[in-house]
Formats: sequence, C-alpha cells, structure tokens
Amino acid sequence: MEVINQENQRSGSIELYRCLLMFGICFLHVLGYSGYNLLNVCGCLAWCVNGFAFITGWYGTSFKILKVAKLYGVALIAFPVGMLFGHLVCGVTLEDVLLLSWKAFLGLKFLHWYVICMCFAPIIDCALNKFKESRQLRDIKSMIPFFVMCFSWSWLTDFNFSRPFIPCLDGLGGYTYLSIVAVYAFGRICRHLELDKKISTRMLLLVLIVCMIPAYFRVATYASIFANMIAASTFLLFARMKRSGRLVSKAAVLIGPSTFAIFLMHSQFWFYKNISAWCHNVYNGDNSFISFFVCFLFGVVVFFGALILDIPRRLVVIRLRKSGVVP
Repeated sequence: MEVINQENQRSGSIELYRCLLMFGICFLHVLGYSGYNLLNVCGCLAWCVNGFAFITGWYGTSFKILKVAKLYGVALIAFPVGMLFGHLVCGVTLEDVLLLSWKAFLGLKFLHWYVICMCFAPIIDCALNKFKESRQLRDIKSMIPFFVMCFSWSWLTDFNFSRPFIPCLDGLGGYTYLSIVAVYAFGRICRHLELDKKISTRMLLLVLIVCMIPAYFRVATYASIFANMIAASTFLLFARMKRSGRLVSKAAVLIGPSTFAIFLMHSQFWFYKNISAWCHNVYNGDNSFISFFVCFLFGVVVFFGALILDIPRRLVVIRLRKSGVVP
C-alpha cells in the first residue's frame, strides 16, 4: 500500500485535482442551467464543491487577516471582471456592474466558507487534538453521531418532504455553513486517523464506485455523506499518484491559483440566464449524448475563458511579489 507524500505531492497531483474540481464545477453549472435533461449527470458532479473544503481540512488552515485580505483581493478583481465581460457579451448594464460589484465589496457570499473555515479551524483542530490525546478518536466510527447531525441537517433541506422541518440556514442550496465546517472537520479527522496509510487503493476505488450510484440518482447532493465519501476517496487517489506528467503538473501548478477567480467570474446571474440559450443554439434536440457533449464543450470554454481573463491579475500579483509589496 502506498503512503501519501504530503509535501511533494501537494504541488503536483493535488493541484491537478483542484483544477479538475473547478472544471467539474464549471461543467456542473453548465449542465444545471442548460435546459437539457441531464440532471443525473449533475448529481455525479455535485461532490466537486466538497472537494475544495476537504482539501482545506486535510492540509489544515488558520485564521490570518492577510489570508482573508488576499481572498478579498482576488474577489474584488475577479467578480467585477466577470461582470464587465457580461456587459460586453450579454448586455449587462454598467449600472448593474457597479451595483453588484459594490455589493460584492460589502460582503461577498462566495468568501463565506473560506472565512468560516479559517475562523473555526483553530477550535476544530484543538478539539480533535484533545480527542486524539484521550484516545477517544480511535477510528471514524467514533465521529458518526457528529457527521449524522451535520450532514443530515443540510442534506434534508434538499428534499420537499423534510424541508419544512429543518431550520433554514443561508448557504449554497442545501450546502449550509454547518455542512461546510463538517466537511473541513471530516478532512482533519481523515488526516488524524492517517487513512491514507490504512485504506488500500482498491478499497478507495470501491467506495468511489459505490457512492457514485446514489449520486447518479441525485441522492448524493452537496451536503450528503455520499458526496463527502466521493471527495475523500478521489483526493486520496490523486494524492497517491506517483506522477501526473511533468508538463501536466506544471500546468496544474500554474492554473491552481486561478481556480477561485474562475469560480467567481462564471458564477454570475448573466451566465446562468444565458447559458441555456447558448447551448440550444448549438443543439436543440433530445439526444442525451450530443447534449452532454455540447455542455462539456461549453464547460471547457467557460473554464479556460475565465482563466484567460484572470491572466492580467496574475501578472500584477507576480510583479508585486517580486517587488516585495505583496508577500
């Protein structure tokens, strides 16, 4: 059984994993708003959101003002750039560009899970260390009640029969702040228990395949335990990759810092409003395979288009770092 080399693999295979996660999110958004009957495929991609939170949990984070400032810096550039692109392509008024950019400045929702994770990280890490010292955290079974509470709360808000009985929390669909913190804790616990040393590659593949079944039938929504099992197993599989190709690794390391900007640039109302018309202008039939292929192509265009739009910001950041203005 191979053990993950934490330090060396972080810059290669895990960066590739992050890039694929972001492409999966772009593809998911295109599928979800395309108007095609491909909701089952959407279920198979919803876990990509969990992947980012799991990575944060595995490697850990801390609340630092500078880190939060950097995140806001990316957001306050990427979000208006996306809005300006919407102005040029979709006719979004300059008034809306300025108004929504100002709202983003006051409190961008997309930053909440980052900031919340960083705020709760020291508390979660301290609690987990206490559990570990007292030997109460012997295996993942000891944390089942915690995960049932956290994931069920958010997961059950996705279903009509249970939604009226669940307290409403602000979040991404059923993806509430509680479930975000739970995914982070899930990543920390997996690291504490050294699951990378205890679970074989064959078992990880089996878990991935089994959990994809409820995902296909849209039972594994954002906050379900199935989605988190998929995120954990795919992370561990990528982390075990001995090599992803030197060129691929370098490309992934270069693209990685733009993933958050890519998310911000395309996750906007003008994109959701127009993507269906764009897809149906290319293909307006009922063939699921062709519809899937059209959505995939648009996902590629969205991902690399946003990446290209982020190049000026990246160049400015590189110049500022070389001059010592930005650490």
